Amino acid sequence: MNPSSMPLSAIHPSLKEWGVIVQVIEATHIKYNSTLQQHYRTFVLADTEGTTIQMHVPHHILDQRTELLVPFKKYYISGAFVSPPNPHTTITEYPFHFVATEDTLIQEIPETGQPSLPLHFQLHSFSAFAVIADTDELINVMGIVLHALPVKTITSEGTTSIARDYVIADQDMRPFILTLKNDFEENNGPAIAAAENHFPVIIAIRMKVTTQNYLSLSTQDSTTILIAPIVQQATDLHRWYHYNATQLAQMVHDHSYANPRILLAPPHHNQIHDIAALLHFKPKTAWIKGVVELDSKPQKLTYIACPNCYQPGSCIDEQKIICKYCQANIDLQPRACISIWITDSTGTLYLTAMASEAEKLAQFSTAELYYLQSENINMAQHLQTILHGKIIICYVKPSTPKFRMMRLSTYEIITSYTMDEVHDIDNLNINNLSINN
Repeated sequence: MNPSSMPLSAIHPSLKEWGVIVQVIEATHIKYNSTLQQHYRTFVLADTEGTTIQMHVPHHILDQRTELLVPFKKYYISGAFVSPPNPHTTITEYPFHFVATEDTLIQEIPETGQPSLPLHFQLHSFSAFAVIADTDELINVMGIVLHALPVKTITSEGTTSIARDYVIADQDMRPFILTLKNDFEENNGPAIAAAENHFPVIIAIRMKVTTQNYLSLSTQDSTTILIAPIVQQATDLHRWYHYNATQLAQMVHDHSYANPRILLAPPHHNQIHDIAALLHFKPKTAWIKGVVELDSKPQKLTYIACPNCYQPGSCIDEQKIICKYCQANIDLQPRACISIWITDSTGTLYLTAMASEAEKLAQFSTAELYYLQSENINMAQHLQTILHGKIIICYVKPSTPKFRMMRLSTYEIITSYTMDEVHDIDNLNINNLSINN
């Protein structure tokens, strides 16, 4: 160890000479600082005590040191400018940050073998997604990039952005969508495509879990993306991928990343909320279980919507229209929509199922439901026969205002299972376990 090294916690702006040994744990893409009028890249460093600090490196210095500051490698650093943090951008508890200058010494410390992720660098399992979906909790994940979907343009409230969905998976064998938006796609998309391994490992730091595509991951302002990191855990994940490549390729082919039966398996009994608790604590998402009840009066089982943002429209016209919500040039289309009551021993909840979930409950396609509705055929008796009195388990979220006004339902069904389906899945798992043993 360099004799002049010290812990990060001992370094402050008035200290003239210092040196520290740190491991790089994050590296953002290049950003522009309008105050300094220059491009820079931010690195998060950690010492052996677990203290973390941000170091901003101007782009012209990066050009001279392209092989330095590789994530998860260790370095000896001295001579950086020690500055108070910007409370709007800092993500560490240490009260200062470094700014690299021409005089800053950045020297790699060679290590035998591949480095490992720092102990305080916590990765979340994909199985945790359902619990924190649509909350403010941000998570760190690592997965293999299995497939890249086409770049898409999103327009919302007059603002246009680009995004691209990537299918990623880990040892849970559940492929999820990870969406890179705007700068994240612009900076990381080419790097993913150009990775030496066609199926690179990606570490996504501070991602948000959303209920888009049932469950998926989306970037936030503070997100950092690391592609093909040189760590032992990434090597282990690659080894796992090669053993399971055929099955994973089939899951991509089958669009398993949009299949709730794979992304949202039935919960354990201790993960199910009472309806009374749901109404009291109002979690962003929850599993509930109860008996289905239906009104005897007819209900419209489809509505006319923009196929891009799903906002309700007023008519269907052969000519394309501009959606007044997302500004997309579209043809309005019918969308399935079914409302039910679900009751347990603690209370009753009014729920709405949309699109494929509504089709599943009604056992008709959207096109069939729209035709029956246009022919003024009353579907109430059909729904009573197949749904009334059934016990189902639902994964739900609060309804958006546009649907709450349309159907007055408090919650929307993300996916659901009948008790028969749950028993079939349990039996399948038991049989698979017997075969494996």
